[in-house]
Amino acid sequence: MIDDEFFETQTQGSPLRPDGKPCRVAFIVKAMNLYQILDETLVDLYLKSARSEDIESTLTRILEINGNLQAWNKSLPGHLQLQHAAEDDEVLQRQAIVLRVR
Repeated sequence: MIDDEFFETQTQGSPLRPDGKPCRVAFIVKAMNLYQILDETLVDLYLKSARSEDIESTLTRILEINGNLQAWNKSLPGHLQLQHAAEDDEVLQRQAIVLRVR
């Protein structure tokens, strides 16, 4: 990931910017990953549930979704985890809060 202000100076993606601060674009990437999980959830549990499915397959899918959410949460970089949010950087702190609330 490369923050747009470093396009000319940073040639390869990295979780850190050249100035040593966390990449702010990571928020967008992780938010999109979360939206993919939520989209699958809505389709699987609400659209497909309109059809008759047995309870076992529904519960299995719920456990899979829960696993996906846990994996997503574990994949968050430290600066986007609420308990590690940078108190000295309001933008990064706000990003961590927004991801947690969503």
